[in-house]
Amino acid sequence: MPWYKAWHESKSRFVYTLAGMLLMSGLFVLSYKAWNLDPARVNFRGFVWHTLYFRFFHAAWVFSTLFLALGGLPAERHDGTALFTLSLPARRWRLLLVRAAVGAGEATVTAMVPAMSIPMFALLIGQGYPVTQSLEFAALLVAGGMVFFSFGILLSTCLRGDWAPLAIGLPIVAGIYTGTRSTEALRAYNPQDLFSGAATVQAPAWALGASLPWSALGFSIGLAFALLLVSIVVTERLEF
Repeated sequence: MPWYKAWHESKSRFVYTLAGMLLMSGLFVLSYKAWNLDPARVNFRGFVWHTLYFRFFHAAWVFSTLFLALGGLPAERHDGTALFTLSLPARRWRLLLVRAAVGAGEATVTAMVPAMSIPMFALLIGQGYPVTQSLEFAALLVAGGMVFFSFGILLSTCLRGDWAPLAIGLPIVAGIYTGTRSTEALRAYNPQDLFSGAATVQAPAWALGASLPWSALGFSIGLAFALLLVSIVVTERLEF
């Protein structure tokens, strides 16, 4: 029951985000020739990395994680359905973990499926792009960026209302990106650089190198679990 409930409540958001990511991948790849880029300076693979994995795909996916994290008991309390959920034969922490697991799976699919579509869209314009390379970049983004999903879960646990977590979360995440980009001492920790592989990719292959940001990935994953643990503690102490 908790698994079906979590899926039922999030499936529309999942479909919207997945469709949006697929549309973005298709539009950018299919419009490649219209950009009139110099292939000697930035080839097709470089175009994909710059426009999708480093910029638009990256930003849209981070937004998607916050969007997929919406819901939970505070939102249900705002809608008047929390007491029904609390009557289910499941502890609060289990309800939250199930919702988090379903949302994390949806966020992963939202990154992986559009990434796998890039090589197929590329064939339509006479270009080639390795599926493995797409999956590597998507996996790096998911592994590092899942902390934003956990942050969204925490916000949806602490804030009432359907959209309050998104309204608060987006400016905070944007501030993290802007602050670490504009402050020289923090630039090495910019999520956009870390989780797009900016330090390792280079022309002409524009592929991930061997020296991935393992310490940053480990810290991000650990922080994601810590935020989830805080969400569990807050959920157990909520009063209805």
